[in-house]
Amino acid sequence: DSIYVSRRKFNIPVKMSNHPWVNGYIDQVLEFIKKHLTNQKTDIDSVDIIVANKAKDLVNRFKLEFQKDAFDQLRDTLPEDHLYRTEMNLASMLMRLANAVTDLSSSPDEERSWWVELGSNVGGARTLMQDHEWCLAETEPEENRSVVPVMGIDLPFKLQLYIESSS
Repeated sequence: DSIYVSRRKFNIPVKMSNHPWVNGYIDQVLEFIKKHLTNQKTDIDSVDIIVANKAKDLVNRFKLEFQKDAFDQLRDTLPEDHLYRTEMNLASMLMRLANAVTDLSSSPDEERSWWVELGSNVGGARTLMQDHEWCLAETEPEENRSVVPVMGIDLPFKLQLYIESSS
């Protein structure tokens, strides 16, 4: 409660961090992702936010999957309004995510931790680890899990968001 405050984005209630260390981590990860999404050698195909309980057991995995190679090929041929359309699609995703998260049952009093994982192939992971102190992810998809599809977009490239929850 002391780290996150309630705000509205796209007229949706969201939680926003006001802690300098958390904000620094978020800024660092976003800058890193932005830098490497434009690098042809870094084959990032997903950005995952992992929420775990105190024992580091996976509670939820929020997975944003995309086709980086398709985006790389389309980058120079995208229509002028692609940024606007992409922003509107992301706003729709955020609205659907807000609805999906309220449907997930969890104990608000239970202590949770979270981190960001990037999905890549082996060569892309090597490139990522050369530039920054990243490590290989420890969380593997569990067999007993439920998947909640949130939204998929096919304009101008494929992008899908879903939530994996442990049973």
